[in-house]
Amino acid sequence: MSSEELILQVCNPRDPEGPVQAWVAVRIEAKDDEIDIHCTFQHCLIFDQYGSADVTYGADRTNRGLRLAGKCDTGFFEIPDEFQSLRIGCWIMSRIIDWAFQWPDTDVVPIWLGPANAEGVNRERRYRFWTACGYRFEAENIVHGYSLPCQVRDMTAPMKWQENITVMTTDAFQSHFNRRKRELAVLSQQHDWLKRHPVLYGLGRSLFTFCCPPGEADIPPEPAIRDSAPKDVFKGIQEVECDIHWHQRKLSRIEAAPFGHLLETHKEFMDIARLMGLFCLIAGVFFGLLMLAGT
Repeated sequence: MSSEELILQVCNPRDPEGPVQAWVAVRIEAKDDEIDIHCTFQHCLIFDQYGSADVTYGADRTNRGLRLAGKCDTGFFEIPDEFQSLRIGCWIMSRIIDWAFQWPDTDVVPIWLGPANAEGVNRERRYRFWTACGYRFEAENIVHGYSLPCQVRDMTAPMKWQENITVMTTDAFQSHFNRRKRELAVLSQQHDWLKRHPVLYGLGRSLFTFCCPPGEADIPPEPAIRDSAPKDVFKGIQEVECDIHWHQRKLSRIEAAPFGHLLETHKEFMDIARLMGLFCLIAGVFFGLLMLAGT
């Protein structure tokens, strides 16, 4: 039996360069005639979603052929509701199909699509998902029915997941975690510097395109990921990602309007400006009256 542990970093398919939306800890156990993929799902706190789930997916070789859509004959691929439409299922099926390619001439057990999962947009999404894996049906977007007979060589491993999912080993994730902690420390130092030197930054940014010091960070590494439970690991990376997102938003607002930030964070400057304006108005009226009296 072979075993593999991976971490999936999942972004929104509509914004693959944006912030991380979910994490998935994966443990793959492959035997001679079966494969199990254990997944622990966790949402990123940036989106104020706290969903988590543990689900096991699998495939096996029986005397009827290969069952690739789980160790059953139904085409119900259970991705928790809050983690759907992120292409996680595409990644899981790509691993299962890659495993199955060692028996290219073996029959694939047909799957049954039932009417219970054919409501609304789920009907089209279900059909699109299974046809992307190589299954074929008598009609498009069928409500219920079996897939047509096929062999493993007819299957295709979905690849759309590559656009928004990054697959990391536990060691690579460890390095990523430590790197993000250093980035957070640098952002925090920059933010603190801006709060301590608002006038210098406001003038320097406006007149000389001055930027705050880059900052330095010497952060102790996290304990080994493999020694921690997935949910504990995800809690740590979530807090780091959430804090990075917060500091980035604050810094971008300051850089976009340095004097606006100066007046917003130091209300006394606004009060002084109002007093000076009032003083100038009174002085103008006073001198105007003097000039009128002199004439």
